[in-house]
Amino acid sequence: MNEGANAAHIGRFLSDASGKPLSAVVVDAAKKYLVDWLGVAIAGGREPVARAVKFYAERDDATVPIIGAVQDVENAALVNGVAAHALDFDDTHIPTDSHISAVTWAALLAFAEPSQVDEHNLLRAFIADYKVVAKFSGRRFGFSLQFRRFHPSAVIGRLAQAWRSPS
Repeated sequence: MNEGANAAHIGRFLSDASGKPLSAVVVDAAKKYLVDWLGVAIAGGREPVARAVKFYAERDDATVPIIGAVQDVENAALVNGVAAHALDFDDTHIPTDSHISAVTWAALLAFAEPSQVDEHNLLRAFIADYKVVAKFSGRRFGFSLQFRRFHPSAVIGRLAQAWRSPS
């Protein structure tokens, strides 16, 4: 499958996902991933790597708290993703050897407009992102990335956010 066909396939999957009902089991799992993400992001936010990335992100006078309202959403997503993975206790998706929810929740929450996003749509976006990454990456894709000296979460996490258009 070529790149154009991959993009079209992902686009169809995402557009179809918005109308499909979500099972209670899947919604419950997404909520658990959010609670896990929040806990590890708060704890990881105290780590030197998270503080260093926050310092880097703020060098342009951006307001980038670990969690909260921000002016620079790209830097907030970066800082939140690093904080969530800093201690390496975040959930692991075994087939891709990556931490999909660490990067996905970080970006979703950074880009979400609190006045325009409801819980159901936020969970739906997380689930769709997670499925795209899990399906597109395939079995042991993360392991092959590690073998080539790439960090799977950083590479695979970008797939989950690539379909979003800039605001």
